[in-house]
Amino acid sequence: MSEEEKDSFLDHDDGRTKEAPTEHRSKTLGYLRIGGEALLVLLVVVLLFQSAYRRQHSEDDRHTPVPTWSRKPVPFVQNFTLLNEDMFADADTTAHTLHQWIPLSSDARGYVSMPDWESWSDLKEPYTVRLNRMEEGPGYMISMFHQLHCLPTQSYLVQHFQSGYGGVNLTKEVAHHAAHCFDYIRQAIICAGDTTLEGKTELGAGWGTSHQCVDHKEVLAWANSHSAEKWRNLMPAESILYSLLQATVGSPSTAGAQPSDIKDKKHHNEHGKGFICPWDSYEDHNPWFFFKKMGYRVITGTRNIPDTTPPTVPVRRPEFLPTRESKSLRATWLGHACYYVEFPGGLRALFDPVFEDRCSPFSFMGPKRYTEAPCMIEDIPLIDVVVISHSHYDHLSHPTILKIAKGHPNVHFFVPLGNKEWFHKCGVKPENVTELDWWEERDIKLSDTSSRAKTTSHESSVSKSASSGSDPFGDPSVHATISCLPSQHTSARTPFDKSHTLWASWSITSGGKKLWFGGDTGYRKVPELPADVFDYGPEFDHLPMCPVFKEIGELRGPFDLGLIPIGAYDPRFVMSAMHANPYDSVNIFVDTKCNRAMGIHWGTWVLTEEDVLEPPRVLKKALEWKGLDEGVFGTCDIGESREF
Repeated sequence: MSEEEKDSFLDHDDGRTKEAPTEHRSKTLGYLRIGGEALLVLLVVVLLFQSAYRRQHSEDDRHTPVPTWSRKPVPFVQNFTLLNEDMFADADTTAHTLHQWIPLSSDARGYVSMPDWESWSDLKEPYTVRLNRMEEGPGYMISMFHQLHCLPTQSYLVQHFQSGYGGVNLTKEVAHHAAHCFDYIRQAIICAGDTTLEGKTELGAGWGTSHQCVDHKEVLAWANSHSAEKWRNLMPAESILYSLLQATVGSPSTAGAQPSDIKDKKHHNEHGKGFICPWDSYEDHNPWFFFKKMGYRVITGTRNIPDTTPPTVPVRRPEFLPTRESKSLRATWLGHACYYVEFPGGLRALFDPVFEDRCSPFSFMGPKRYTEAPCMIEDIPLIDVVVISHSHYDHLSHPTILKIAKGHPNVHFFVPLGNKEWFHKCGVKPENVTELDWWEERDIKLSDTSSRAKTTSHESSVSKSASSGSDPFGDPSVHATISCLPSQHTSARTPFDKSHTLWASWSITSGGKKLWFGGDTGYRKVPELPADVFDYGPEFDHLPMCPVFKEIGELRGPFDLGLIPIGAYDPRFVMSAMHANPYDSVNIFVDTKCNRAMGIHWGTWVLTEEDVLEPPRVLKKALEWKGLDEGVFGTCDIGESREF
């Protein structure tokens, strides 16, 4: 074999060249490099997950879903918006200053919704908080906002100390609340353990030194993102301060004008228990009449079933005044016949409050709201007097009355004759209820319970003149005259007590303004007519109209504002004697000599057959029919306020 053949034999191995082993090693190294890089990436991912896991466990170790916020240096400086140097010298300044604290707290005043609370093993049992206007759920109070709640309550104690007690003892509930807040703040200060070293500055002790602080805005944003709906219009201390006012009720020094036949008491039932409507404009139907007539409409298919599919009546969140100061008469519709009225003299009055879903003795049946309540009863900051027109369930609510009495222990109830016993059975103190007959009236004086007010507490009656209300904690106090006046209606809480208690309309005079509340009333009885027949045509001029409204206008008018029912009137031949339609309402407006009026008794529950948005539409036609400007008698959104 030649040398070339030997070299050729040695250089070949099954057809592979000498470079093959090198290429193989290169590929192997490439695979190893890729595997190593993948392993490195996997390691980084594991480390990231481990870090997140540790952070999560760190949060779990804190036993709370609330995040941990970083701290930053913040200098302590005086803020004259949040702290007026004279706030403890003057009660109105105190209230104004505390009102500026509202933005410091969350929308729900520190309450947060926590539906997954059970996943945090060491969380205490939650509160039940309002999630929206109709739902409740588990929630908690953030401690920082609890502390902000407790601090202003001490301003009440300052006011109490300044009065020298005046022989006035705190109620047990207020005393316990104040003591709780006092010690709660102490423990919160010690818990925070702020060890900042403060030195002498030109600004004064403590001012100008930076502290390591959590960003309040971050906490506020988180709280609002988890917010419940337990909102308030006042800081709690403001309500406590104003709850100092107690009512003294007495006969007016000068009685209001009365009808010449007042002594006859024609509305008192001489032939049985209770009361009657003594006018030809009224007709009393027995239960069989209603059953027969309404049953026939159901069987024949002539009954109209109102459509309550949204949208119906707009509902907005009401805004109440933060103090007793107001220059005008301010009225807020809270649905159906319920109005909250803020008088220029400082009086705060609530008419026919019902905040339940159903106007019924049962929670599971009866007319159900088709519009939400605009707020809770707890959201109304100040309630001095509650005025009730009669005992029907859409005007008088047992749960609502209990909540009012609990939240406003000094509130005074004005009710028609025969209703006081019902309030006693509810647990309301007898001295907090005044019942009146038609054309009777009382003066009410709201005075501070401190020593300044004690000097005048011996008065058996109060002046009828209205005050400016400039100092709600001393004289001049808040004054009002409240009058019980007639209406054409009836009453009942059960099938067996019809007309056993009186029904009424009311007037309140305070702060130079006068209001008439119609409650629930009819105006004239109308016979059964075809649906397209206008019952105010000339052929029906002979139908008698209730004369009492002209008496009210002539003897007690004029009124700056009338709250007049306009709904629950169809079918007319069944309802007209008890419920005014808008044409009746416009006549009542004229008869009572109201300068302005707002429509009530509509927009909340389906009680009769007219469409839910029909009353305001017909009201506009009735005003045109009567030759009146549309603006003198109107309607508004639920929760809306109007000034007069």
